Amino acid sequence: MNQKVIELTQKLTDSESKIILMDLPEDNPKQRQPDIAMAKKRLRVYGAKIQ
Repeated sequence: MNQKVIELTQKLTDSESKIILMDLPEDNPKQRQPDIAMAKKRLRVYGAKIQ
């Protein structure tokens, strides 16, 4: 995350929290792939079309 964004957020929220930047774990996926089966099932009830 951009350091300027972090600093601005802290300033705007009057936060005194310490920010610690860390590398992501090696096994962390680059792109999430959530299971949306439940959403598809529920949306079909309302007539929404899902591709």
